[in-house]
Amino acid sequence: MQQFFSENSNQRSDQWGGSFENRMRFPLAVIREVASVIDTYADKPFILGYRISPEEIETPGIRLEDSLAFAQALADTPVDYLHLSMGSYKRTSLNQPDDKELLLTKFVHALNNKKPLIGIGSVERPEDAEEVINAGAALVTIGREFICEPKWVQTVFNCSEKAKNTGGPKDWLHLYYVSKTSSVSGLESYLAGSETFGSKSATISISI
Repeated sequence: MQQFFSENSNQRSDQWGGSFENRMRFPLAVIREVASVIDTYADKPFILGYRISPEEIETPGIRLEDSLAFAQALADTPVDYLHLSMGSYKRTSLNQPDDKELLLTKFVHALNNKKPLIGIGSVERPEDAEEVINAGAALVTIGREFICEPKWVQTVFNCSEKAKNTGGPKDWLHLYYVSKTSSVSGLESYLAGSETFGSKSATISISI
């Protein structure tokens, strides 16, 4: 559907290509059809979402103003949420470098509370997730970080509780992933405030 929306990949000259309205026609038609199937066959609740890549660097290609207008159109469809696809939640426009406003913030304004927005991109630490929520997103998604730590959520919660119970750091808890050079007992000692790990371990910061 993104390829139909893109002026770069969509070279059609019929009702499905050309103008902005025509390029938007196919994804909107798919949404209507999927929503119809959900209404007819799916057990409720059944969530329908749409994921969008805000920009392309090719010329011609998707520009930010196109995606923001599309988001406003999606707000009037049966989709239950809009999901941004970005490498970093701190990303600004690729094609307008002088514009320093976060894309996340722009889409929050475009949706105007009509649909929940899911923020994504380099959410590595708990405070990153908090920044996404504080920027106006309703939900946060984490992808690559689960490859590094499949129990990311449980680790954050358990270490936060352990720090509170053991008198460990109260402002910022620097959790070092257990690597080949670090042991679980070393991690526990660190949480108690008595040990640090070597430089080979990656770190995340957890807000207590």
